[in-house]
Amino acid sequence: MKILIVDDDLVDREHIKRILRSDDPAHEFVEAHSLEQGLSYLKQDTFDLVLLDYRMPPGDGVLLLDELRKPPMKNETPIVMLSNSEDIELSQECIRKGAQDFLVKGNISVAALKRAIAHAKTRFEEEKVQHQHFVETKKIAERDSLTGLANRYLFEQAYAIYRSNAKRKDTQIAIIMFDLDHFKQINDSCGHAVGDEVLKHVAKRVQKVIRGSEVFARLGGDEFVILLSGKSSGNEASNLARRIVKSLSEPFDVGKRRVNATASVGIATDLEGHDDLDNIMRHADIALYRAKRTGRNQVCFFQQDMQVEFEKSSVMEIILKEALYNQQIDVHFQPVQHLANRNIAGYEGLMRLHKSDQILEAKEFINFAEETGLIWEIGRWSIEMAIATLPNLQTRASIQFISINLSTHQLVDETLYDHICYCLRTYEVDASHVVFEIDEKALLQGGGRRRQCLQSIADLGCRLALDNFGAGVSAISCLTDFPISLVKTSPHLIQSNLKRDRVKLKGIVQMLHTLNIETVIKGIETEEQHKFAEELAVEYVQGYYYGKPKPIALGSMDVK
Repeated sequence: MKILIVDDDLVDREHIKRILRSDDPAHEFVEAHSLEQGLSYLKQDTFDLVLLDYRMPPGDGVLLLDELRKPPMKNETPIVMLSNSEDIELSQECIRKGAQDFLVKGNISVAALKRAIAHAKTRFEEEKVQHQHFVETKKIAERDSLTGLANRYLFEQAYAIYRSNAKRKDTQIAIIMFDLDHFKQINDSCGHAVGDEVLKHVAKRVQKVIRGSEVFARLGGDEFVILLSGKSSGNEASNLARRIVKSLSEPFDVGKRRVNATASVGIATDLEGHDDLDNIMRHADIALYRAKRTGRNQVCFFQQDMQVEFEKSSVMEIILKEALYNQQIDVHFQPVQHLANRNIAGYEGLMRLHKSDQILEAKEFINFAEETGLIWEIGRWSIEMAIATLPNLQTRASIQFISINLSTHQLVDETLYDHICYCLRTYEVDASHVVFEIDEKALLQGGGRRRQCLQSIADLGCRLALDNFGAGVSAISCLTDFPISLVKTSPHLIQSNLKRDRVKLKGIVQMLHTLNIETVIKGIETEEQHKFAEELAVEYVQGYYYGKPKPIALGSMDVK
């Protein structure tokens, strides 16, 4: 055993060595006659045991214990404190300071030393295990278990330090908050295991574009935050945010899947007059919300006028969730008529939300539903409601179809196809009597997954309609690249008094006839508009002139 004896009394050192050698001559001793010399030996070498005298003028052995506890020193050796005093409080103080045992010099014997050494080793090993548990617990408390990033607790602790330094150095604090666009859809369609892997990839990519002096944390779910400080931290945050957006724009390869997960970013600083963490975080969150509202996959700085808009959206999200829970969302049906004989050919199902004494149209809440991810649940419910209603409608009139609107976001829902199959099977509806309407914007933005989704619906036997054609770029490729069998024109074209719009509508109808695609002119509200539709000789017409959307009772049939 290699033993370091730290004692300024030569007689005491020799006495200790003589006792220990009588038990085991193989003991190796290193002697230090001062605290400084003992500390120097401990820095340079390793020992199995330290025997430390309490009284070491001009100080005491506790000073050495204190030094051993300071970084970067790490006490890796059990210590037995020696003293001529039998004071119990003194022995307790030494144990509290880090000694593993305390021995009175007057009671030193072979047995006493062996017992003290054994106790010191045992206690030291127990302390090491406890310390390791503490380190592991501290890591769990401060680190995100999935990504290894700082968690909310550590982020808040870091902010307190940053704020103190910023006040002293007159620097600025900025917070970057970002999350993944449509991450809920990734979890729902690909599974949470894939979602977790995507989050790990996100953490690694972002760590490559930050400088390293920032605090990068995961708050939970797909929400991340970065804290930075400096004389121009606002500009630095803006540059870093754009690097983050760029780094996450490339798809993630997770196993055999290729997952797209762009990010929206909000930035806030303490220049808005608030250095409280909750305020800055709220401002960053509001800026993030604006980034999503204006197109996603972009960066937005907080501005004061965003507060009102954010509060309005928060209220609408609550209304939507309550409406879903309380079944306050309904489907109203508007007739689509044959132009030639004015018989009803089908109905379009249009969602309505009951709010107090108001009924909100889909255009007033659908964007909020898409932003919050509620569109998937609302969309599935509306599909089932419409298909469940079809048999009831067919008993009243010989209609050909029921038409259901699909959001762009629903086209990446991998459960959509199975849900449609379930509804057709449950309510015994022929797929050919169901039309799904898609806005042309959805097709132009569509990738491989959207295309595959639409093709699978068409293969099922359902028809696809292109809605609002003529409102935007009106790409002919949408008509040829996708299995479109019905086109609904933009209401603006028939309602406009401008000659060029009527000419445009006429040209669209002629093109659709050439392509052998059936046409519905939407938005007809007057007799004059109806007559113009007759001149164009389209197959179908729709609008308030023929009937407004209204609820149709299911009778005794309940949606399952």
